[in-house]
Amino acid sequence: MSNIRVNAITDEAGTGAPDFPNGYTVAGAAPAGPFSYAAVSGATQALDVGAHNFFDADTLTADTTISFTNVPTEAQWTYTAKAGASEGYTLTSATYASLSKNVISQDSSPYDVAFSSDGTKMFVAGRVNNTVYQYTLSTAWDVSTATYASLSKSVAAQDSGLASVAFSSDGTKMFVLGTQLNTVYQYTLSTAWNVSTATYASLSKSVAAQDSYSSGIAFSPDGTKMFMVGRFNQNVSQYTLSTAWNVSTATYASLSKNVISQETDPFAVAFSSDGTKMFVVGRTSDTVYQYTLGTAWNVSTATYASLSKSVAAQGGSPFGLAFSSDGTKMFVVDGVNTSVYQYNTAIVATLTTPASVQNPPSEVYYADSQVAYTFFTADAGTTVKLINEQVL
Repeated sequence: MSNIRVNAITDEAGTGAPDFPNGYTVAGAAPAGPFSYAAVSGATQALDVGAHNFFDADTLTADTTISFTNVPTEAQWTYTAKAGASEGYTLTSATYASLSKNVISQDSSPYDVAFSSDGTKMFVAGRVNNTVYQYTLSTAWDVSTATYASLSKSVAAQDSGLASVAFSSDGTKMFVLGTQLNTVYQYTLSTAWNVSTATYASLSKSVAAQDSYSSGIAFSPDGTKMFMVGRFNQNVSQYTLSTAWNVSTATYASLSKNVISQETDPFAVAFSSDGTKMFVVGRTSDTVYQYTLGTAWNVSTATYASLSKSVAAQGGSPFGLAFSSDGTKMFVVDGVNTSVYQYNTAIVATLTTPASVQNPPSEVYYADSQVAYTFFTADAGTTVKLINEQVL
């Protein structure tokens, strides 16, 4: 009988190739010795067990089905893949990631959170000091790795009621919403994504005509549309900027969406990168609600998607809301616990195994998780046992 065995082979180095024991390495195809390696890809993958016993699928970005071919009488093989999101920006199966960052050392009343486009910088709007604080994330989009960068910008000279912060896509412009005057103010950053270099650009836009208790702002990626959510009228109002990223050119587009059926005290609004989904968080129910826009970036076409995520378990005052650039992670800043909390918001690509597998995969994992499955058969694949399932 042939005997193929693999034990505890991982890709800890992140090279896309497995870390073989006993000094074995991979240089292109298979290494010397008893261990073999094969790269596999596609939505339908045939694993040639007779030729290889370690299969690496890299990142699954769509639902994937695997099959086993040329299986020896007795064989053991391992299949690894990085869990990828088949869909982001969804609350369908949103879960708390057990990752957070407390910011009380900077401000005891954080009202909003924003990130650089690459997820390595986080910005928090502090209500007590009317200041935007900057943090560095040693691991992109992992809020638990955030440390205060000792960089900040006071906006008290413009408004003493800082409520929300947003940035242009390139990080050279910052916008803050002040509730004292219900006005959006614009700043210029001489160094992109360095808030300490921000200076007031003497550009602003009053939103008081739409709501006398404005609370959150957001922009389309091209800077031609601005959105404001207000607590008094419970509306998300839309504005058109005739000059991209110049808030002084903003005019009310006479487009809005009332969210009172879901939330009577909305605090923040966010959008998917393509503008087809809108998210609102409020303090009445401590819940994030998802909406579908029939026409991208037209808030008047928004309808409630009957999807929501309660964040009450993490705190009692969700004030700010943000997403990672791919929509697989959501961040909520809570004013009571003075922390930014991280959530998984993606539908992860599924793996389907042959009917011969007696106990198919059951491990719950999230986008970016590295997963390893080890299979064994003693009858040439007629019956296959999944003998190890591990998130690395």
